[in-house]
This record gives sequence, C-alpha cells and structure tokens, in this order.
Amino acid sequence: MFNRFLYYFFVSQYDQLRGLSQEGTQKNLSATLVKDVRLPIPPAKEQKVIASILSSVDDKITAQENELEGLQQMKKGLMQDLLTGKVRVKV
Repeated sequence: MFNRFLYYFFVSQYDQLRGLSQEGTQKNLSATLVKDVRLPIPPAKEQKVIASILSSVDDKITAQENELEGLQQMKKGLMQDLLTGKVRVKV
C-alpha cells in the first residue's frame, strides 16, 4: 500500500470519519470504528499515479497561496505608504 495514496484517501474521507467519532467531551475515533471503513485498493502503479496527480495539485495550490500572501503583503505596504502620504500620486 502506497502511503501517499492512503493519506489522500483519508483526507477525502475526513467528514465521513468525523461522523463516526464518539461524542463526549472530546470526539474520539476508535480502532473498532475505523476498522469497518472500506478502503479501495487499486493496483500499486495506479495508487502512485493517483497520489502523484493529487500531490501536483497540492503543490500548485501551495504556490498560489504563497503568491497571494506576497500580494497581500505588498498591498498592505502600498496602503501604508499611500494613505499616510509617504508616497504621493499625481492626479
């Protein structure tokens, strides 16, 4: 079983697994509850391809989030400079 494939499978089933958890002061998942979860097991080669595709998408999402964060920081700096009059614009 390819670990990255398992990771993505369980991430995709997060809400369903949370629904299985036992209520109390803290929600808990026991081995008894988890053992009944059906796990699709495609051939190893297919698992690797699936995990590779999903990892690639994760990498793109991370890159976009980093770019967005940089742009937000740039905006904050521009707002500070423009709104305080430190930098003047020609009208």
